[in-house]
Amino acid sequence: MVNTPALRFLRSLAQAPNVDISQIKGNITDDQKQLLVNTFFYFVHPKEKIYGADIGQRLKILEMNVWAKGGSAPYGEVIFEIEVQKGKRRSSLHFELVTKISQDMCNVLGKMHGACASYMAEPYVPHLGPTK
Repeated sequence: MVNTPALRFLRSLAQAPNVDISQIKGNITDDQKQLLVNTFFYFVHPKEKIYGADIGQRLKILEMNVWAKGGSAPYGEVIFEIEVQKGKRRSSLHFELVTKISQDMCNVLGKMHGACASYMAEPYVPHLGPTK
């Protein structure tokens, strides 16, 4: 892995509390899982209140994978579970995004921005709505 300024920043983030990396399935190393979990935690536990933080804090990461098909660019998958209502059964949504990522789709760290991924996923989940 190339040691870029963005990667150095991600490696400097505090370790996410209350996450047992050994419980996350997937084909990447525990060190890679920890780096991704720390990054996720950084964005969903901000010092100030921001949109989506409450939702992000209810997500539980179940699995992380990275694959490459033939000579194509690698692509990743993260499977989450979320508690929809306190005390209610958990639900999960699996969405696999396979696309070439261009600069205008990236955040300041040079990775695909979460809002961009959500924008592309939203049309495919119109049947989902609040639970009653």
